[in-house]
Amino acid sequence: MKYLAVGLAAVIGANLRYSITLLVAMLFTNDWLPFATFLANITGAFLLGFFIIYFARFIHKTWYISIRTGLIGSFTTFSAFSVEAMHLFQENHISLAFLYIFASVICSFFFAVFGMRIAKNKGELA
Repeated sequence: MKYLAVGLAAVIGANLRYSITLLVAMLFTNDWLPFATFLANITGAFLLGFFIIYFARFIHKTWYISIRTGLIGSFTTFSAFSVEAMHLFQENHISLAFLYIFASVICSFFFAVFGMRIAKNKGELA
């Protein structure tokens, strides 16, 4: 049952990720700026930070694993981040590549912490 739940959640997460890619493509015309992956990763970091603090105590372990690993895991993408950073280096956008790497790692970390703090505060208010 856990494998099925993780798989179904992964389908949802991957489709949400693809939707962000389409939305960003409609809003921005420059294809060398990997904004869709950046947006998905920092959003996913926030959601995972919030989720592991707030919802973990309320839901069944199977749903916890499927949301954490399937939904949020397939929504975020370290592999695309890595390939896009390498592509920026190959296209000689060295400064942008370093900015993308630095911003992705730092922002994802802070968004995860931010999500955790909001969840903790929300739990204390309830």
